[in-house]
Amino acid sequence: MKTVLVVDDHDSTPALLEVALSFAQVTRAKSTERAMTLIEEQSFDAIVTDVDLPQASGLELLSWIRSRSALPVVVITASPDPEVPQRATQLGANAFFSKPFSPSVVRQRLEELLGVTS
Repeated sequence: MKTVLVVDDHDSTPALLEVALSFAQVTRAKSTERAMTLIEEQSFDAIVTDVDLPQASGLELLSWIRSRSALPVVVITASPDPEVPQRATQLGANAFFSKPFSPSVVRQRLEELLGVTS
């Protein structure tokens, strides 16, 4: 079974993704700091992160991950800032989705990234 870390300070996105990503064991983190700790302690196959997080942004988390690995990272945000998708791509995001998003589309992209067949 694949492992996916979902980083979001609200409960709704992780809850949606936990159901949608039935092919994976989903672990939740509510902050960048907690996500970094979990990534250092555990092995994950992919990360899904919100951009607007307490302490440090999901883009900072993405940059931190890219300095260490090529782990697939999907960025999700409700930010209306048109530069956020471009910045996420420049930092190495494998996919970007705006809220509201389709959990099935996120699932499909993660399956592609992880080589999972439905």
